Order: sequence, then structure tokens, then C-alpha cells
Amino acid sequence: MSKRTKGCLIGGILLYALLAAIILLVMNFQRQDFHSAATASRDTYGFKDGHFGLLEPADRNTRASWPATKPMREPARFEGDKGTFLYDFSKEIKPGTVTPPSAWAESFLGDDAVELVAFATWIPGPDDPIENQAWMTPLTLRDPVTLEPISASRRSELGLPDSFASFLPPRLYQTPLLRLVFRTRGMPYPRATRLEGGDARTGAQVTYHLKEEGDGSARHEVSGEWLRIDTDLLLWHDTPLKCQVRFLTGEPEILELPSRPGAEITFGDRLRLQWLTATNEAMEVDSWFQVFEPAPSLSETEKNDIRKLVNPSSGRRDRLVAFSPKDPPLASARVYVRASSRTYLVDHCGIVDGSGVFWGWDDDQTNDGVLIASIQDKAPGSPMRLVLVPSMTEWTGEIPGLPDMPNPRTTEDLFDCVLPRITVPEDLDDAETQLLGYIGVGAQLAWKSTERWEQHPPTDLPADRTFRNTSPQQLLDWYLDHTPGAYVRYDEEDLTLHFNEEEGSWWKRMTEGMRTLYYETLYGSPPP
Repeated sequence: MSKRTKGCLIGGILLYALLAAIILLVMNFQRQDFHSAATASRDTYGFKDGHFGLLEPADRNTRASWPATKPMREPARFEGDKGTFLYDFSKEIKPGTVTPPSAWAESFLGDDAVELVAFATWIPGPDDPIENQAWMTPLTLRDPVTLEPISASRRSELGLPDSFASFLPPRLYQTPLLRLVFRTRGMPYPRATRLEGGDARTGAQVTYHLKEEGDGSARHEVSGEWLRIDTDLLLWHDTPLKCQVRFLTGEPEILELPSRPGAEITFGDRLRLQWLTATNEAMEVDSWFQVFEPAPSLSETEKNDIRKLVNPSSGRRDRLVAFSPKDPPLASARVYVRASSRTYLVDHCGIVDGSGVFWGWDDDQTNDGVLIASIQDKAPGSPMRLVLVPSMTEWTGEIPGLPDMPNPRTTEDLFDCVLPRITVPEDLDDAETQLLGYIGVGAQLAWKSTERWEQHPPTDLPADRTFRNTSPQQLLDWYLDHTPGAYVRYDEEDLTLHFNEEEGSWWKRMTEGMRTLYYETLYGSPPP
């Protein structure tokens, strides 16, 4: 090869690299106005594969870790130091395949029935007094058919509880809220376990159940025949809403579980419970513990036996569960039980007391299938009076519109929706994840992301971490402008945003950029 040819080749390579670098720089700093149609179907592969998908029927599987008809062996308990203790389930013979009866019914059983009487939406405002922990906010309850507000006199005529028309927002609220109000019939223990909603025009699921923060109103409330259920709403524009609510149905059964170690009760072939212990403070339940130190009061022989037991080489570690006080300590009288089925315990079983039924179970399952759960100890030292409602059905209904939303139904591009208040957490990694999520859910898009803020902090995050009256497009532009090296690719056909792609992304970006430049230069339009 001649020197001239080599020089031309090297020059061509350098020119190509320079052009590629220019294209990458232009693409990094170029801000594009994206489009997300407010009525287009979200039934695409990319959307269903993303963070949020379509509104679909609930999972009908009923799972169990132990046959409800088979007795459980009382576990050995070992005391540790600093208030810790350990349960050993390893000497119990594990059952084979567990197939509990299905919890699902196709419709309400017997005389059970519900009627949707009202709904409400609430949207965090730009000037809400978030620092006021006692701030109660009113809700506009509306008729689910006419969408007209329900007056105070009409609420009184219906007998609808006043508490259903207001709520205490959590201090760290993140999203709008949806409330549905039902009147029940023939149900001595009304219980709705889950509310999910979808945009009836796009098919997208637009609700998400964030963990309750404990400093706002409860998500469920029952008062006589009335029941309300709240959920987080990932929607800021008026649109018809399709709702699915899971209700318990069937003849309730009430049993008492004695408050002594090893005591058991069984609700037929659905649920078995074994009483383990009660504590005056909340405990961490951990089957993955790394260290367990025996109590100083034990003999050296006992200590050595425990150390051998918890040694990973013992072969019994999978069925050991350690209990330790929470840090910081949390004063909370609780009862700990072992259960045969999470489904039937958490969703179907509650404690009966003078004020009604309390359903607030926390649960933890070991890698080897031992299910431990705890609940507030309503009557320390007394038997637990428990009710189980055996079946579940799914109610579906449609609300024709959401008049209180800040953006009208005529909004054509969801990237232009105004989001009145978006507050992100202090932790940078969590804040970035939530910010990208708000862009995605505000525009009803799937998204895939590689976060950058831990290594490349944003240059100008608002002092109170709050964005006011911004749109998904403005949030996206802000993110790209204030995140060093950030990049986004939008696949409009699949309705998916790709943030900060890594492997192979630079080559794809360069080739796509050169293709776009070619078509725009020759034809004056983007590539087909």
C-alpha cells in the first residue's frame, strides 16, 4: 500500500471519528421534544416489558409453604445476647408439593355484594404545607356515574362517614391519590385487599401501591356497611378510569389461638397457625443472619452447641430464624406466629376485637419455606381471636372521568402534562430513580435506566428537592442539562425511554445519528 493510500485511509478514519464525535456531542446537547399520545394503546412489547404494564386480571394463584392439614413441630428456641433469640425448624420433616385450595371465586358468594357510591382524587399541590404533620385535607367525593360532587347533605342522607371526605397526607407523599368508597351488603367483615386502576383509553395501569409511611391516614377504613380503599395514582390528566378491587367473600370462620408456644389452630384445609412468641418491642426476623451470639447466662456446653448449629457447614442453616430488636428500638407489643400460607394469612385472616378487625400482618419467609408473621398484640397474655374469610373475588368498574385532574382530557401529548409537585428523596440514587420514574409514568411510558447520580451528582438540584408545575418533557430536559454525561433514547414505537445505555450504546448512537444526518441533509426529513 502506497504512502498516499495509507495517508488517505488514515485521514478518512480520523475524519469519520471526528464526525462521529461531533454527532455524539450534538446528540448529547440537543434537546428533542418527544411525543406520547394520550389515547394510543400501550399494548406493545416494550411497554409490557417495562416498569409498568397493562391493567390485567389479578394473579389467581394461591400459594402455601405447608399443608394446612398437617401439624407443625414445635421449634427449639435458643437465647442469644442483647435480647436476641433463635428458632430451629431443621428437625421437622419438610412436606412435598403443597397445593392449597384456590382462594378465588368468580363472583361474590351468598348474599355478599358491594356498590361503588363515590370516588375522589387528590393531587399534591405546589404550595402544600408538607411540614405540617397535622394537616388534614378535604376531598371532593364525586358520584361515579355523573361525576357530580356529592354534597354534605347528600352524604348525611346516605349515612356516609364524615371521615371518608378528608385525609391526612403522609409527610413524604410522592404521588396523587385515588379513593373509592363502597357500600357493602351481607358482609359482617368487609375487606378489600387491593385496588388497581388503568387508563381506559390506553390500557396502561396507572396505580401503584407504595408502602404506607405510617404518618398519614390508613389506606383502608371500614365503618359499618361502608368501606373505603385508597391507592397511589400515577396520573395527572382527565381520562376514563377502569378499576379492579379484590374483595373477600364467603362465610367467615372465627377461632382462638392460645398464647402459648407451639399452640396451633387450623381453618380447615386453608390455613394453619402456630403460636411462637410475644414481645414488647418490634423485632427483626432474619433467616439470612450472619452472626448469632449465645446468651452469656448459658453454659459453655450450650454455647458451643449453638455455635455449631449456626455454623454454615452444619447443613441446618436454611431452617434457622433469628430474632433481634430493631435498631433504633421500636416499642411495639407484637405476637409472632408461623403460618402455612401467606395468601390466606395476610389477605384473608385478621384479629377480631371490640373495634372491628385488624388485618395488619408483617411476614418473612425463609429460603427453605418457613413462613413467620407478626401482628400488633391487641390483648397481651390472652388468646388471639382470629377470623378468616375464605374466598376472594375481583370487582371491576369504570369511572367515566377524573374532573379534578390538573390537565384536561383534550391533552394530546402526555409529555406536556403539568405535574404540580414532584418531591424526590434525599438519597441521590433513590432521587434519580424516582425522577426518571416520574418522567415515565407522567407520559405513560416504559423506561429502562442506568443511574448516574452516585458517581456524577446533578449540578443544580432544587434546595427542597421539589419540582413545581413542570411537565415530563421539562423534567427530562432538566435531567439531561444537569446530569453530566446523561443520554436518552426514545423508542416511540415501543413507547420506551432508554436512559444512559451502556454496552454498545455509543456505536448505536453514532450510526443512528449519522443515518438521521444523512436523511435530513438529502431529503430534509428524518429517516423512515
